Amino acid sequence: MVSITRSRLPHLGRMEMRGAGGVYFAHSYSGLGAILSTLGGKLVAEAILGDPARLDLLARIAPPAFPGGTLLRAPLHTLGMLWFVLRNRLP
Repeated sequence: MVSITRSRLPHLGRMEMRGAGGVYFAHSYSGLGAILSTLGGKLVAEAILGDPARLDLLARIAPPAFPGGTLLRAPLHTLGMLWFVLRNRLP
């Protein structure tokens, strides 16, 4: 499985959780995980050690909203998955 963002950039950042401090995340490498996950891990580690500048720079690149909003997200996602299943089964 490959996680792809609409911008084709990794999604990195930090979320503040009440009572839990900051929760860091790095995902959606758009098929370039071998390279970008190493960079993402390094930036998260730097932020945890007190230097969040580079992580914060990439975290400001927010993924665009899903077309159709929350109402169409699930049906369009299902339709897309069915399309690729059908495409994989046809010669």
